[in-house]
Amino acid sequence: MAIKRNVLFITIIGFFALFVIAVVCYFNFPLFQREDTPMAQINLNGAIINIKFVQSGATTQDVVQVTMKRGTTDERVISNITRMNFLISYELINDTTLNLTLKDTVFASNKAHVFKIRLPK
Repeated sequence: MAIKRNVLFITIIGFFALFVIAVVCYFNFPLFQREDTPMAQINLNGAIINIKFVQSGATTQDVVQVTMKRGTTDERVISNITRMNFLISYELINDTTLNLTLKDTVFASNKAHVFKIRLPK
């Protein structure tokens, strides 16, 4: 009888210790760290187009993200481009299309790629 009581007591103490550790870790370390690195900002007829490299740590794949903001509205994601991390150049075509020349610099042999992104009206 005393052995069962001791095992129960140790189990309760163990769960309480795990709970305390989990709470401390939750409030001290963000689970989803995100770091945005600006690459370019384009003004287009009152709208602002931002091109940025978004690093999300181990939770998701890093992307080059193109966003647009008009006036006081929230920033809207237009495109996410994976496996690229360096902006070589950009070009606006007739205020409707954005050409991005991007490269993945992880390997030296990777070539630049051109992405055509249709801009919302």
